[in-house]
Amino acid sequence: MKSRTFNAMCPHCREPYVNFKIELLGKKARCVNCGKVFVLTEQNDEDSLIRVDFNPKSPPVRLTQDDGSFAPDSPATESSLLNATTQKAAVSSVSFFPYVSGTSNDRIEETTSRLRETQGLAFGDEFNDSLKDKFKDKFPDPPKGVWQAGEVLLNGMCQVLPLSPNQLYAEGGVGVVQRVRRRDWNVDLIVKSPKPGVVTTESGKENFERECQTWIELGLHANIVSCYFVRRIDGIPRLFAEYAPDGTLRDWISNKRIYTGSPLEIQARLIDIAIQFAWGLEHAHSQGLLHLDVKPGNVMTSGTTIKVTDFGLSKFASELNESGDPASNYCEGMTPSYCSPEQYEAFQIYKRRREEGASSRNKIATVPMTKQSDIWSWAISVLSMFHGRSPCKLGGQTAAEVFEVFLKSQEPGGPRPSMPPGMV
Repeated sequence: MKSRTFNAMCPHCREPYVNFKIELLGKKARCVNCGKVFVLTEQNDEDSLIRVDFNPKSPPVRLTQDDGSFAPDSPATESSLLNATTQKAAVSSVSFFPYVSGTSNDRIEETTSRLRETQGLAFGDEFNDSLKDKFKDKFPDPPKGVWQAGEVLLNGMCQVLPLSPNQLYAEGGVGVVQRVRRRDWNVDLIVKSPKPGVVTTESGKENFERECQTWIELGLHANIVSCYFVRRIDGIPRLFAEYAPDGTLRDWISNKRIYTGSPLEIQARLIDIAIQFAWGLEHAHSQGLLHLDVKPGNVMTSGTTIKVTDFGLSKFASELNESGDPASNYCEGMTPSYCSPEQYEAFQIYKRRREEGASSRNKIATVPMTKQSDIWSWAISVLSMFHGRSPCKLGGQTAAEVFEVFLKSQEPGGPRPSMPPGMV
């Protein structure tokens, strides 16, 4: 009797695989298309697997061990790699980014080429002492809490790289972001660390680690930046997450790179982004996790894929009182121009109570949050793509009025892309 097999798909690049032995269900594998590790789960959506000519010479995915390294002599599967681009167009056949098209191999080569041009290092390059000296001269005297390019972390597992050719790191209100290469995976990761002095107590460090763990437990999803692990280095908890090389959605809006092509291409691209964005949020909501700081700056781009990032960290940003209470106030972690009405109301209550003398170390009852808060902020983010910038100057709570003005100002053939009636 023929043994049962199953089909799977890489959640990172959506490369499909067919005819796995059922015994491999739940095993870890590395995709030969994008090089990332994923768990083999059964793909039931037959439409998502495009059947093409069988190529027995195509390399299979490789099984991995728990630490992410390749299993010894792992023949992996009975499957073969499908030699075709398999992404389902959500709206049309128009490519999300016009310069990313063609077969899977074309896309990988394009990405690798772009990495060589923009970062000075391509995947697989060895980080030698001469490069270390080069970056030391380029980035002298990094501030406290920032690693110098070339430093080795976690007993040689990772090595620090510049975030971009002219930037060693990036920083926000409470955190620092750097890029490292995990050598055994040959994959670049992002490391997010609280700034020195932000987290000084054990309870504060545990809060950060707790919020990171909620992100890790989301699992793999194509439209979410994967969070892999948290480690304390130099006494500070550090989050290691997926590196998306093509910048944020905010970057693409501000430099107008998503507005290239014909009006129909632009419209299709923006709708595709909105759909992928919503898929990522829906997955988090299905796991019971709210984001509460949804905005274009928290959406990463990786080739043709949109990925939501920074789950749980907005809550941590507003828990700097380190009360240790997981139900503590999180209204301060929002971005005002993308906040929902209930977030705005919560912040007003919180601010008023603080002015009345309430301690920041005590929980202040405000307004309960639901997934509708994230959906509201998602809608403002979508509007910002059609508007060309953040549309709500007076705060996200004014979005309904701003949207009405936007609709009245739409002009066919105008400088801004028009929003389809079905989306309105």
